[in-house]
Amino acid sequence: AQEEDNKKDILRLLCHTEAVERLVKTITEAAESLCTKSEREGFIEAKLESRKIIPKFDS
Repeated sequence: AQEEDNKKDILRLLCHTEAVERLVKTITEAAESLCTKSEREGFIEAKLESRKIIPKFDS
């Protein structure tokens, strides 16, 4: 169920946006550095959670 929700969240993103570029970079980093699926998913979830905490700047 959670995996299906995650897929829906990813599909809601627009193509060629900075958010998509950041997500692709995060997934690529996880794939390069971690071996198991659960390690990769944990890395990605931690990275996304940390982004929610970091304040956003209006530019």
